[in-house]
Amino acid sequence: MTSFDLRLLAVITMLIDHTAHVLLPVSSPFYMPMRIIGRLAFPIFCFLLVEGAFYTRSRKKYLGRMAASAFISVIPFDMAMNYPPRLLDVIKMAFSSLTGQAPFNKELLPFWFESSHQNVFFTLTLGLTAIIAAEFLGGLVPRIFPAWKEIQIKYDRFLRWNFWKAALAAPVVAACCYAADWLRSDFGWSGVIMVVLAYAFRPPAPETPPAERIPRASSPAALAVWNIFRYFGTPQVFAAFAAIPLYFYNREPGPKKLKWGFYLFYPAHLLILWLIRDLG
Repeated sequence: MTSFDLRLLAVITMLIDHTAHVLLPVSSPFYMPMRIIGRLAFPIFCFLLVEGAFYTRSRKKYLGRMAASAFISVIPFDMAMNYPPRLLDVIKMAFSSLTGQAPFNKELLPFWFESSHQNVFFTLTLGLTAIIAAEFLGGLVPRIFPAWKEIQIKYDRFLRWNFWKAALAAPVVAACCYAADWLRSDFGWSGVIMVVLAYAFRPPAPETPPAERIPRASSPAALAVWNIFRYFGTPQVFAAFAAIPLYFYNREPGPKKLKWGFYLFYPAHLLILWLIRDLG
């Protein structure tokens, strides 16, 4: 599967999940099956985020795009997920107030910025910050401590696994986990850890000698184990099944025509779901 195929799969499963969450009552027989299907989306997004960090021409711009998407999606996310007053009721209230027919009821104002819960782009942005820090420190330490190069050469088969880079960035990872919980973004600190795991277990390039490669399944397996360990007994445990499509990833990009479409889809589909519910 190409990265385009995986991204499309993640988008479709996310749409199924959000459709159930926004439009269906919990009592619906379709609600839980659709939410379970949606569990596949986030591990795939974490995996692709890491791949993007290695293939992008500019990690700064990549981080900027993720952060911009997070802030652009704030209001659409809150409108879809937090049940603000119906738009038509707000318009009627505003019209009545302007014409003097009724006093303006501040309690009915649509509070469309809800600080108690933030969208998943904040989590992904913090995860990307952590792995960029890991890459930076991984290149900085050998320059400061030349002896580290000898250690790296001696144990290159193991250190190429990105473990040591993630370990050096542990304070940054911890800070990003704290920020995700403070923001109360989707998946919180656990989501940041999933991004770091996808990075730490990422196999090296295909040209690496076979004896020194991490198995192709290592990153998908790490994400699966984490979801089982962290979410056992909850619907989120089904995210472990994302390891199956991830295993078949071939490191090919696929079509690039819809690159920006995936960034725009997130706020756009939330607005559409909110509008459907609001007018229903």
